[in-house]
Amino acid sequence: MGLSVNPTQGLGKDAFLQLLVTQMQYQDPLAPTDDTQFIAQLAQFTALEQMTNVAQTDAQILQTLTDMARWLQVAAVHNLLGAQVRLDDGNGGSVDGVVTAIRFGQDGPQVVVGGQAYPISALVEVGTDSEPSTGGASAGAGAAGSTAGIAASPSTAP
Repeated sequence: MGLSVNPTQGLGKDAFLQLLVTQMQYQDPLAPTDDTQFIAQLAQFTALEQMTNVAQTDAQILQTLTDMARWLQVAAVHNLLGAQVRLDDGNGGSVDGVVTAIRFGQDGPQVVVGGQAYPISALVEVGTDSEPSTGGASAGAGAAGSTAGIAASPSTAP
C-alpha cells in the first residue's frame, strides 16, 4: 500500500487513516500496539476529521456572507439611481450631478454621473433630484431634464 503526500498540503484525513491501517498491518504480533496508544490515535483521527468538517463549514459560511454582502451592496447602490450627488473628482475638485447608471467591476460598484464613472468611495454627498439649486456646478443632465446641483454648505455638526 503506497502512501504519497503532497508536501504543500500535509497529511489529510485519508493519509492519516492509511498510516493507521498500515501500522496495524505491520505491527509485531508478539508485541502488539498498546490499546491506549491505539485509542489515542483514533481520537486524533476523529479530531482531525472534525476540524476538517469545521473548516469546510467555515468556508461555506464565508462564501455565503460574501454573496450576501455583494447583494446588499447592489441593493444599496441601486437606490442611488436618479439621486443628486456630489463626488470627489480625484483632482481636488468636486462634481455635482444625477446618477444615471451603476456599473459593476472588479473594483466594486461605480456610479455614472455626466457620462463619467466614479467609484462609490468618491461620494461626498447624496441628495434628492428635487432639491433646489443654490449654486452648485452641474456635471451632467439629471433625471427628467433637471440640472440642479447640490449646494455647497458649511459643516454644522452638532
